[in-house]
Amino acid sequence: MNKKRVLGIVLIILSIFFFILNIKSTGAVTGISAFISSNFLAIILLVFGIALFLFGLEKKSLDIVITSSFQNSIKKHKSELKRIEDAIDKIGTGLGNEEFLKHEKVWSIRTSHGGRVTYDRTSDKAILQKYLPPSKHY
Repeated sequence: MNKKRVLGIVLIILSIFFFILNIKSTGAVTGISAFISSNFLAIILLVFGIALFLFGLEKKSLDIVITSSFQNSIKKHKSELKRIEDAIDKIGTGLGNEEFLKHEKVWSIRTSHGGRVTYDRTSDKAILQKYLPPSKHY
């Protein structure tokens, strides 16, 4: 299990523990202020625990398959290899500008200077088709 998820579970348990400790209230003025601050701490722990538990999920990564046509299309663009690699790393993460090209019936992601990497997408694979430099795509 992921460390963030374990920490989230621990924080949720701690917040429940603080809530249980504060069930008995004396009703005195000092008891009420201590009661409010302890509940406030428990609520904060609960919120952070739930956030860590939910956002600690590991994202499923796609397998990248490089085709020979993709390798041929990047041979002429050695100066842009770093940008192409960065764009490929963003496939399936939601960080890049991924879009479906209707006229070519493939997915594409843009590189930082206007080029495109086109690929076919299945549930667990991204099959790289070709690289289109900025001057070659529409």
